[in-house]
Amino acid sequence: MAATSSHAAPSASVEKCVPCGGKEDGDLTLVLDGAVIDAEMRERPLWTLSEDRRKMTRAFVARNFVAALDFIAIVGEVAEAQGHHPDLHIENYREVRLELFTHKLGGLTVNDFVLAREIDAIPVAYSPKWAREHAAAVAQTGSTLPASSAAAAASA
Repeated sequence: MAATSSHAAPSASVEKCVPCGGKEDGDLTLVLDGAVIDAEMRERPLWTLSEDRRKMTRAFVARNFVAALDFIAIVGEVAEAQGHHPDLHIENYREVRLELFTHKLGGLTVNDFVLAREIDAIPVAYSPKWAREHAAAVAQTGSTLPASSAAAAASA
C-alpha cells in the first residue's frame, strides 16, 4: 500500500506537478489521505471521486466531435507541460471522460489536483442540451456555447 500524506488543501499552493519517484520523494508525491481528498474535491465540483477513492473523473458531452477533439488536444498539451498524464476518452463521438490519478502510486496525489485545476480552466464547447442540464458546470468554467445556446442556457 502506498504511503499517504495528510496536508490540508495542498494543490492551491502548488503551481506545477512534481515528478514522483515513490515514497521517498517527499510529501507532494504521496497518495493523499481521505480528509485531504475530501477537501480538494470540494474545490473541484466538476469532478467525481471513484468509489475506491483512488481516481477522479470529469465527464461531459461536447457540442460535436471536433469540439471534443479540441478539448482533448488542449488537455494533452497541458498534461505534457505538467508531466502528468490523465486517461482520456471520447465515446459516442462527443462524450468526453477524463480520469485522473497518479498511475505510479495507484491513487490521488497533489499532482492530480494541480492538473484538475489546469484542466478546469480550459474552455469547453458543451452540447447545448448538456449545458442546459448542467448550467453550474458552464458557469464554473466560463466555457463556450454556441450563441443561440448561450441565450437559451441563460434563460433556463
